[in-house]
Amino acid sequence: MLFFARPSVAIVTEYRKAVDAYKKEDYKTSYNLIFPLAKQGFAQAQYNLGVMYGNGRGVAKDYSKAIKWWNLAADQGNDKAQYNLGVMYEKGKGVKKNLKTAKKWFQLASNQGLAKAKEKLNLLLNKTKEHLQENTTSSKELKSSKELKKSYKEIKDLQTTNASLRSELDQIKSEKTRAIEATDQANAEAKQEQLASLKELKKSYKGIKDLQIATASLRSELNQIKSEKTRAIEATDQANAEAKQEQLASISDKPSELNTGSISFREDAFNVARYGGDTITEAGDYINDSDPLHAAINSLGKKEFALARQLFLNLADKGMAEAQINLGMMFERGQGVSQDFKEAIRWYRLAADQGLIKAQDKLNSLLKKSAKAQINFGLGMRFESGKGVPKDFEEATRRYRLAADLGLIKAQEKLNLLLNKKEEILRENSASSEKFKSLKELKKSYKEIKDLQATNASLRSELNQIKSEKTKTIEATNQANAKAKQEQLASTSGNPSELNTGSDSFRGDAFDVGRYSEDTFTEVGDDIDVKFDSFRFGCSQLKNKDQQSECFEKFSEAIAKDKIKKHSIFKKNSTPNLTKKLQPGKSRNNNKVVTSKDLVSKHLDKWARAWEKQDIELYLSFYSKEFKGSKERHADWRISRQTALKRHANISIQLQNIQIRQDKDTVDINFIQTFKSDGFSDIGIKELVWEKNGSGWRIIKETWMPHKNTT
Repeated sequence: MLFFARPSVAIVTEYRKAVDAYKKEDYKTSYNLIFPLAKQGFAQAQYNLGVMYGNGRGVAKDYSKAIKWWNLAADQGNDKAQYNLGVMYEKGKGVKKNLKTAKKWFQLASNQGLAKAKEKLNLLLNKTKEHLQENTTSSKELKSSKELKKSYKEIKDLQTTNASLRSELDQIKSEKTRAIEATDQANAEAKQEQLASLKELKKSYKGIKDLQIATASLRSELNQIKSEKTRAIEATDQANAEAKQEQLASISDKPSELNTGSISFREDAFNVARYGGDTITEAGDYINDSDPLHAAINSLGKKEFALARQLFLNLADKGMAEAQINLGMMFERGQGVSQDFKEAIRWYRLAADQGLIKAQDKLNSLLKKSAKAQINFGLGMRFESGKGVPKDFEEATRRYRLAADLGLIKAQEKLNLLLNKKEEILRENSASSEKFKSLKELKKSYKEIKDLQATNASLRSELNQIKSEKTKTIEATNQANAKAKQEQLASTSGNPSELNTGSDSFRGDAFDVGRYSEDTFTEVGDDIDVKFDSFRFGCSQLKNKDQQSECFEKFSEAIAKDKIKKHSIFKKNSTPNLTKKLQPGKSRNNNKVVTSKDLVSKHLDKWARAWEKQDIELYLSFYSKEFKGSKERHADWRISRQTALKRHANISIQLQNIQIRQDKDTVDINFIQTFKSDGFSDIGIKELVWEKNGSGWRIIKETWMPHKNTT
């Protein structure tokens, strides 16, 4: 015994060599070195030899041999060997399961100060007490107060869950009945409306065709007028050079454009990659497996899921509760494995059976979450397929989203597929045949008829006005030519640099009022007589007679050349740079024109009113087909706007501080927008960029940023 208590230097040296070889994973060498020492009775060598047999390192795994060597070491007072023997008897590994013997060994190791042995002893004592209580008390007649409370709680939880599920099922049945009734009624009404719409369509098609023919004829006449005005423009190009220079000098500072970036917020419905505070990190309690447990936890933290899963699985198969709960969480979250609630529940239950309270909590939580997720997923499939309920993609989407929010990955996949399917259906509906137009399309055709009728009336009125004014214009032109020739003879030298119009200068206004573009329409009061009188008055104000003669000559030649066959609507920058001085008793409103800015301003008001009335089709019609907003595609943006419009009630839109700037074929509008509804309100600065599209204007860009006074 003295020899074993104080091993020789040679034994210690050999033992250290064996330990070094073991650390280098040279288990065969380690075994060859440690086996003789163990036979000589060296307790530490006997313990480690047992570990090698228990873990199968350097030798075949053999629990009976491991127990043999641990017994020898334990008899010499080795606390680790005593602890391992307790574990083997507790689990029934290599020996028949015997809690009493396990308790004995744990007690011996605990007496020497081994903390984990003390913990095991306490757990085993508690488990023994529960076992004795179960054996001495009838399971049906004499339940303990703790078990009774636990049973009552389980019953209460089940009753609550059943009541919730039953209420949800009753609600689904009620909604199903109402949906079926509403669908039947809607189908009946749709059939009647379809029959009526088909009859009306036949009439409307004929009316549209007649109006299109009439419109084509009228447009042909107007195109002829436009082709004739080119010759008049050539005669005034020289005078326009000065007008262009003055226009450039009169342009005001352009308001700065708003630069508001778009921030995309995307949040996963269930972040399976996050490993939070509920990760088990306790030390192991079985043999030397605490090191693999720490290795598994470290691998999990590094997101090496495959390695972590294998390490946890090895320990879980040995009965380690901490490994079982970690493995359950990996299956619950889909980390390194396919998400499987059923498998997660199995591992949680195994850990809970060993008395791990956290595992019981995880088990209860997952059971509830799994039940809700599966119910919503099943309902989503029913509403998608129409099995037992009317097909309802909106409700199916909602159910899949609820299940996905509870962590069900297959629900998220279904949700993505359904959204793609919904998009395809929308595209198919938009490309449906004209023979089966919906009620909205019929209304649209009525609106087209009305618009064509209004256009025809306007064009006919304009043509009649042109024809009635032609005679007056020719007479006024002849009179002007005669007077111009007389004044030319009396002209003198001198070239004033600017027009003298009296005390007030209308030079900038003259150019703005006289400027015409393709989308400018003159009102009834803007006749040729008034234009000629204004032109003549402007020429007569020139001090230099040569300038006056040249002014009248240019105007006379332009009119004489075209013979005033049609009423000309000059293109942009085609009017001579002449000052229009207001004559007594006359107002500028007599020469009022509708500019691109005016047209877009009217569109802006209609856009806001359509938003307020939640007229989705009219609201979306103001946007270009290429408009995307913050979405990747125009179709995605349309769907998001439709959803947003439906979400609010009693919408109110107020626009303030409206600023309009025109640049070639685009018009920028900046304003302060106040949005209010029953449940939401905000104030922001918005910019809309409108682009000319044929005869209309469409929004191609929209930006918004919060106003500084927003609360």
